Amino acid sequence: MKWALLSLLCAGCTDVLVDPFVADYGDTPAWTPVGQPKLDLGFYVEQLYAGLHDGDALRVIYGTQGGRWTMPAVRMTGLALKTTLACSVTTKAGELLGALEASQRFVVAPDGWAEVQAIAIPIQHAPPNEAAPIDDLFGQEATFTCTATTPEGSAARTLRLVLVQG
Repeated sequence: MKWALLSLLCAGCTDVLVDPFVADYGDTPAWTPVGQPKLDLGFYVEQLYAGLHDGDALRVIYGTQGGRWTMPAVRMTGLALKTTLACSVTTKAGELLGALEASQRFVVAPDGWAEVQAIAIPIQHAPPNEAAPIDDLFGQEATFTCTATTPEGSAARTLRLVLVQG
């Protein structure tokens, strides 16, 4: 009986489209890019951001579903929240260990920077040795480069870091 009544009521409802995935909770703060575009790279350590500097450690961890990864935070200012982010890790000898290029939506941090708290960059030997263990890389220097690009501009940061396990 209920289904019959419901079907009669909705018989004329053929043009109603509802997207159940769109929701605005009103909790996204307004963001206006100000100043020169700037990019900063680091890690979160117990809810606190620690920026990276030349000579610091680039931590490489085991992924819970396999592989080795580095998962740094990327922070920026002066650019729109939606950017194309391109990052790479290359050894001093020129071996590309990992790269990421993707559209990213940054969020506004309480201190005014826009950030992605962790980006996943796979770390492995370059083909054809990608299945080989990477223990020989720990202690070696690598160049870590990230570039954030929007139609309005871009910002880049390059650091020389030491690969460490953990």
